Amino acid sequence: MTAVAGSDEAMHPTGEDPAPSKSYCFNFVDPGSGVGMFTRLGFRPGNGWADALHAVYLGGGRVAFTYGGREIGQDREGMDTLEEVRV
Repeated sequence: MTAVAGSDEAMHPTGEDPAPSKSYCFNFVDPGSGVGMFTRLGFRPGNGWADALHAVYLGGGRVAFTYGGREIGQDREGMDTLEEVRV
């Protein structure tokens, strides 16, 4: 098994891609209660913005949903480690 380094999860050079995107996704389900969640954090340095989506499945056909975004600039300065990336 290969260990994962912090640099593996940091922003990578975008190269020639005109619309690079880096995503972090997290989800869970509690089978006992039927509650589940999906979260996606997306960073688009080529477009100069980041966004986040959160959906919580509450059971009984109910969903709580939030979405937001903000400008992050088009350079990767200050985005080379996870500790420096903020949404």
